[in-house]
Amino acid sequence: MAAALRAAAALLRDRLVPGSSRVQQQWRCQSGAAAAATATETARQVKSTKPQVHPEKRKPKTGILMLNMGGPETLGDVHDFLLRLFLDRDLMTLPLQNKLAPIIAKRRTPRIQEQYRRIGGGSPIKMWTSKQGEGMVKLLDKMSPHTGWMFEST
Repeated sequence: MAAALRAAAALLRDRLVPGSSRVQQQWRCQSGAAAAATATETARQVKSTKPQVHPEKRKPKTGILMLNMGGPETLGDVHDFLLRLFLDRDLMTLPLQNKLAPIIAKRRTPRIQEQYRRIGGGSPIKMWTSKQGEGMVKLLDKMSPHTGWMFEST
């Protein structure tokens, strides 16, 4: 997930208006054939007498991306979750990480299992993220019913 966030940040970095969170221009991903078709259509539109909407005069589009780091769904999943967490070099870098991560995960598992046991036996992050996403969808439908949305929880 951290790698995905870094990639998204890198894509946005060069497109942001200085001092703002708005993107300067829209992205277009097209194959050669699609680009040629778009160029032909653009040429037709230029010859047309209809007023054209210029891309720089359009309101910028907004996207919402909800992420979470996940969590162990059961007490039995805690060790594997911690092991993956401590082995993930995108989250942390430790000296001798491949050797230390299993030791740290094994040592921390009982304490973390007890904490999860107190709150119901697993991480509530998936449930809360789903509820937040569903609530956001309802709110966006009220605010802007003509726009599309997608919510997927894995």
